[in-house]
Amino acid sequence: MAPMLKNQFPISIPAIAAAILACLVLLLGVGPKTVAANLNVGAASDAHGSNASGIIRVGEPFDLAVAGRAILGDTGVRLLLLEVGEPRAGCFDCPTRVDLEVWQGEEVRVLRYTFSGNMQQQAFERAMRKEAFGYRFVLLGASSGLASFRVEPAQP
Repeated sequence: MAPMLKNQFPISIPAIAAAILACLVLLLGVGPKTVAANLNVGAASDAHGSNASGIIRVGEPFDLAVAGRAILGDTGVRLLLLEVGEPRAGCFDCPTRVDLEVWQGEEVRVLRYTFSGNMQQQAFERAMRKEAFGYRFVLLGASSGLASFRVEPAQP
């Protein structure tokens, strides 16, 4: 059973985390760029035989829908959101899973983010950051088939 507030509404840890992330985005004045699944970038064809859906930039937040594709500027790094697996209703400590496929040339990596509402802060922060091809892919939030990310240069 979820903890109750004075007004008797249940508290959801993932909902609180999402609200905090939303507040931080608003306070910093940075809104995510949505990468539309049907935006065609022309000649930016990937090794999987289809075109990237949108161009993203290092340091700028962006959203991807499941099956959404993007390309990281002129780096040749391409992204495909494979899955956003949410916990079943009412389970506040069940894991959420997000799978992001990242590739450059012929090399492909699947970055798997797994986190839950009962993780310690340090473990949660590690779970939200994955590296590939010299970049860190930071998961900012995920729900309903949509995930928000930011790409940073990987630290040596």
